[in-house]
Amino acid sequence: MALTPQQKEHIQRLLYEDRKVEAVRYLVEEFGLGLREARLLVDTLKKQQQGGGPMQPSEVRASASSAQKSGCIGLVGKLFLAIGVVLLGSAVYLAANKYDTLSDYLTVIGKVVQSPAQPVVEYSVEGETYSIQAAISSNPPSYHLGEEVQVRVNPQDPYDAIIDSFWEKYLTSVILAFMSLFFLLPGIIFVFVVRKLNFVVRHNTKTTLP
Repeated sequence: MALTPQQKEHIQRLLYEDRKVEAVRYLVEEFGLGLREARLLVDTLKKQQQGGGPMQPSEVRASASSAQKSGCIGLVGKLFLAIGVVLLGSAVYLAANKYDTLSDYLTVIGKVVQSPAQPVVEYSVEGETYSIQAAISSNPPSYHLGEEVQVRVNPQDPYDAIIDSFWEKYLTSVILAFMSLFFLLPGIIFVFVVRKLNFVVRHNTKTTLP
């Protein structure tokens, strides 16, 4: 991106005449900046009008490039943060909902009767025998045949039951919470990078306008 004397003079004149909107539009059209980045650059240039030497092409190029990078990284950061927050919120919601639901369930003692790796557990409610298979399998097995385990049972529907273990109840929430870290951490890093780039924009334009 080359800055001609006419372009330099035009930007200076717009800022001197306090035609900020036109200066923003000019930067967007001439240098391909986004609206937010152009506003940031114009604000920075405006603040520096009271000191420094004449505006140099390399300085505007550096400021424009930094502003563009700041905008792109900022959008990516916001996207990552939004996804991370949604995942974490979903994890918390599911865990809280599961906890509330199971608080109304009966606790009965069942016995592992098949396949300890992904056990089938038999349990009784009011003299009737039911069975449930664990949602999670493990190797080596977490249970052994004949082992007694606690089972949470819906009193309104004895077929609706779950083995009373942390992973059976909250595995989905744990997975979602873990996934959220892959978005939240980069999102936070992007936020800091944007702040650094914004600082570069201000630094590069520190002596651009008299």
